[in-house]
Amino acid sequence: NVVQLYDIKDKAKERFNEANRKHYEANERSVLYYSVFFPVIEIITAITIALLFVAASFGKLGDFTFSVGEVTAFIMLVNQFYRPIRTIADRFNTIQMGMVSGNRIFNLIENEEFQENKSLIKEGEHPNEFNISFKNIRFAYNPDTPVLRDVSFELEMGKTMAIVGETGAGKSTIINLISKLYPQYEGKIFIGNVDIEKIALSDLRKLAAVVIQDVFIFSGTLRDNIDIAGEFKDSEIEKAIRDLGLENILMKKGLDYKVGERGSGLSLGEKQLVSFVRALLQNPPILILDEATSSIDPATEEIIQETIPKLTKNRTSIVIAHRLSTIKNADQILFMSKGEISERGTHQELLERKEGYFKLYRAYEEQLEV
Repeated sequence: NVVQLYDIKDKAKERFNEANRKHYEANERSVLYYSVFFPVIEIITAITIALLFVAASFGKLGDFTFSVGEVTAFIMLVNQFYRPIRTIADRFNTIQMGMVSGNRIFNLIENEEFQENKSLIKEGEHPNEFNISFKNIRFAYNPDTPVLRDVSFELEMGKTMAIVGETGAGKSTIINLISKLYPQYEGKIFIGNVDIEKIALSDLRKLAAVVIQDVFIFSGTLRDNIDIAGEFKDSEIEKAIRDLGLENILMKKGLDYKVGERGSGLSLGEKQLVSFVRALLQNPPILILDEATSSIDPATEEIIQETIPKLTKNRTSIVIAHRLSTIKNADQILFMSKGEISERGTHQELLERKEGYFKLYRAYEEQLEV
């Protein structure tokens, strides 16, 4: 395994060096073309103006006589003629980057693996229960390094399950598979009694709301950022805020509060609370919280601890958290290690076992004391 790991690292290093070399050579060519193009245009412009002065000095060019005003006008026209050609040098790199970006977008759109699939569910088979089942799931980003190794669990409808463990244990991969972000995996995933492979992607995304760590906030009003699709009335948005007990935070600013790009004007905690209101408005039967409290201050964490139970009430919920204070009351906790479920149980049951979860919780408490 160690030899295999070093072999993978060497191959990755070779790929990186090759990509880096190509990038360096392309950038070098770009600088060379730019450094040649610009001086050539400047020289041609200077020669044109010089010829104009020579012609004007002789007084005539054919039957045409140059006046001082006409010479001045011609100089201005020469500069205006060559200005767009100069601009081409500046725009060339931008055009190239735009072409590359467009090519990536078209490749993504045309990739059949990411196209919207049609529902394969027969009439009457649509999920009417929202328990989640993983049956012997195996998944790997790289065939040589599996991320999930034979993972199986059952989450009952309306219950909350927390997933904890070391970085890279496969926690986020589990929720990505539920959302069908990665279609290639071994095993079966069920919502109710329906295999998610049979559920159309658009329908699946309506069943599950995902609250992630890095919340994207757009430039606009607070209302626009909560109700992104413009589907809800102000009264419905305000009710969702009140239901989560956030009126003293979000309503204090007002729905017309102007927010800058990527949420400037809002704290990290306020951004996270906006994502909670977004999720509640959609009223999904399944809720997934991925590291929703990892980058907030203790005061906001306390508010979110009070908010999460309200958000997860009567919903099948999966919570991934590094801050273990938010998952004490989960109905079931999975402790993952190296892509496997090494422990499962309630908070108290796992503490009594004094194994991996116990050590993780003790380390978390010591960190709080510091």
